[in-house]
Amino acid sequence: MILYKNKSVVAVMLIVLLTAASLIVTGFALGGGNGDKITFFGNVHIRQGENINGSAVAIFGSVTVDGGVAGDAVAIFGDVNIKGAVNGSAVAVLGTVRAKGNAIINGDAVGVGGGVFQEKGTVVRGEVADANISLGFNRQSLLPLVTLASIFWVIMTYGLSWLVLLIIPERINNMVSQSFENLGRRFGIGTLSYILCPIIVVALAITIVGILVIPFFVIVFSIVAFISMIPMKIAIGRRIASGIQNRNSIYIHLLIGVVIVYLLKLIPVIGWLVYAFLSIVALGMAVDTRLGGSLKNNI
Repeated sequence: MILYKNKSVVAVMLIVLLTAASLIVTGFALGGGNGDKITFFGNVHIRQGENINGSAVAIFGSVTVDGGVAGDAVAIFGDVNIKGAVNGSAVAVLGTVRAKGNAIINGDAVGVGGGVFQEKGTVVRGEVADANISLGFNRQSLLPLVTLASIFWVIMTYGLSWLVLLIIPERINNMVSQSFENLGRRFGIGTLSYILCPIIVVALAITIVGILVIPFFVIVFSIVAFISMIPMKIAIGRRIASGIQNRNSIYIHLLIGVVIVYLLKLIPVIGWLVYAFLSIVALGMAVDTRLGGSLKNNI
């Protein structure tokens, strides 16, 4: 992990980190019910004999269920250990889902980066999605690459994405429903948009007025590119954890997508190519649909 000698830089990063963390918790709180248990940089333990009406979520922590969970059990950068009953799905992103003892999972068991371990006699009524082998890495192999700056970036990306989702929820939902449609058309539009961007900047640089416009054009283009990736990340999270469908599911899907897209950047060549493809398609979708304004809400 990188050590920062400049105390002021560390202080600023911690303040922004705490702000983003507050946004995340607020986001889950707005979407979920009072029965949810959500922790950030900590573990959630549902003890034997204890039952909660909502979901158990740990961000940068693990979830252990010895009792009962009426919703889902989700861990981001952590494991999900089930010995009790989960009425929804058990999902671990960059972690392992373990079903032991008398474990009952009525939904899906999804382990991205760490896989799914199911003891004989345990019950998983939904699908078992073991993504450990297909991704070719696990949490231990990636930990040396996870620095304070990268954690800061993931949290800030999620926090800003949550704000956009709060401001224009209908447009984001419209684009989510269309994320994997017309890929060829949107890839072409996105490619053309990225090609035209530097050409427009050069053209603007010819005049004094144009030079003044360049910063605003670059800022607007960057904002559109950032917003365009939000529905793509939600759609990716929804594909991975399709069994999670409750009031706060969109926040969980977004967080899963943010982490997955971040992980793609750590995988040489293939990961970079997939990330580039998703970014181009996402921008093409945003341009093609005018940021979701030309689509009817199908969700």
